[in-house]
Amino acid sequence: MYCENCGAKLEDKATFCDECGYDVKKKDRTFKSTVKKYRIVCGVLAAACLGLLAATLITLHEHKQYVESKESGKMVLYGVYVVGEDEELPAGRYTITPVQGKREIDITIYPSQESYDRERETNSWQEDTETLYRKKVSGYKLRKGNVVKIYDPGAVFQKDD
Repeated sequence: MYCENCGAKLEDKATFCDECGYDVKKKDRTFKSTVKKYRIVCGVLAAACLGLLAATLITLHEHKQYVESKESGKMVLYGVYVVGEDEELPAGRYTITPVQGKREIDITIYPSQESYDRERETNSWQEDTETLYRKKVSGYKLRKGNVVKIYDPGAVFQKDD
């Protein structure tokens, strides 16, 4: 083994160069710590890439469901809608089903905006409110002015003719 600093011949287990005093083991420790840091950085980058890939696949799947639902005349909805005022949910009769992969729908229907606001302000259940928590509802009539609150993960609305 030779000293990297001055080139002098060293014993195999030497820690310092007898000629220049160079710390031979320091380079070895630096190399090991560099490799360790490299592995950590690679692991973090790999995890970030996997997370990004998973988010991309989920987004693509949701977009595919949305496109398929639009093509079939179905609407996948989530959130709060005022029937007849929001173009996504006109008044009429609907068949309501859970989104693909879910067991049941979870929807609350308020007869008016005032009823919805009253429940939000008082945080208490209103008697004129209806909850749909089933596998499927056919022929459900939504009237203009009803407020429909669709909970996660959403529901598929298909207008009946």
